[in-house]
Amino acid sequence: MALGLLRFLEALYVSFAKLVIFVSCQCEWWLTVSARDRRHDYQVENGRLPRESPVCVPEFFNIAEACLMSHARAFPKAVALMDLSRDARIWTYAEMAQAAERLAAVWQAQGLRPGERVAILLPQCAEALIAHFAAHLIGAVSLPLFVLFGPEALRFRLKDSGAKLLVSDQAQYPKICEIQPDLPDLQKVYLREGARGAAEGLWSAIEAQDAPYRPLQTLAEDPAMMIYTSGTTGNPKGVLHAHRFLLGHLPCLELSFVDFPNGADVGWTPADWAWIGGLMDMAIPCFYFRVPLVAKRFERFTAEAAL
Repeated sequence: MALGLLRFLEALYVSFAKLVIFVSCQCEWWLTVSARDRRHDYQVENGRLPRESPVCVPEFFNIAEACLMSHARAFPKAVALMDLSRDARIWTYAEMAQAAERLAAVWQAQGLRPGERVAILLPQCAEALIAHFAAHLIGAVSLPLFVLFGPEALRFRLKDSGAKLLVSDQAQYPKICEIQPDLPDLQKVYLREGARGAAEGLWSAIEAQDAPYRPLQTLAEDPAMMIYTSGTTGNPKGVLHAHRFLLGHLPCLELSFVDFPNGADVGWTPADWAWIGGLMDMAIPCFYFRVPLVAKRFERFTAEAAL
């Protein structure tokens, strides 16, 4: 069933690309294939996995460098994301990288330091991933938050984490205004549609930035992301993950699909990117393997709408 969904998304990808890519440059988008060389050889024999994992953790590792910047340098015109969250748009690795670099420079100029938290309260969309990667480029910690959280759930997580910045949208802004007086650490709010009230427009900040960001080399052990537990037995706990935790999630895709990535795959998940399953078992690994990703969150999921 999962493979059937991937094949369906492949067909969707082809149809979508034909609609939005100029014919004169369409061939350039299809010159590259997924990063098959990054797949690990698990040497499964008779259904048994080897005792030693083929996944090795290097001393230095950065999620944004591995998943975005390296591809932007080597395959700048390769398709990174098909964003169906608003107006349909295809993003190349070069375009995503440019936006992430500029946003990283904005935050560095504002004094954001390595280890400080950047909260991301967005549905599946390009801006969500750009914010994650921008934070990782400068050693900050990204904090994904679910758009269906109410004010109390958001207040607790933002206050407990000490988030300095928040990237969100107009739909979430009323909740943000309600709780912001209780968040002394929160210095700035960005909205992807544009400025509103005290919040700044995300894209106006990105487009106005022309100074380069200062690259920061991170250790695999350096913090990269904070994800809160559900809080079913008490207050939610913020779990701090290092950059290396991406490597621990790669087997979820590699062992689920024998021929992944094969150069024709397209990724999509109905799970929100605020959850570790949707973000780290599909969205970010697709970037790592250079597999085009679809961004689309349904207000109410149905199989008919997905197909």
